[in-house]
Amino acid sequence: MYVVPFIAECAPKGNTVPHVWDCLSSRHDHTECCKQQGVIPHCLPYCKANGPVPTDMLKYGICIGEFEKYRVCFRTYLKHHPSVRGDV
Repeated sequence: MYVVPFIAECAPKGNTVPHVWDCLSSRHDHTECCKQQGVIPHCLPYCKANGPVPTDMLKYGICIGEFEKYRVCFRTYLKHHPSVRGDV
């Protein structure tokens, strides 16, 4: 998985990580879906995508293992709603 190198490389470069996360998540709060997917509570800030995305890998490194669950929620949302860019 390329998430850790991406965050490590891009986190110091301003808004790169938040902009990518906005696109992936549609800036929607996916918390309920994430809970249903079994995302551990510590990692739920990644699901509440209408706020800032955590970039502290020392604190949130364990959450890398939850990315497939986030992806399921993001894709499920996009089946019925427009993306952050407004396309369906």
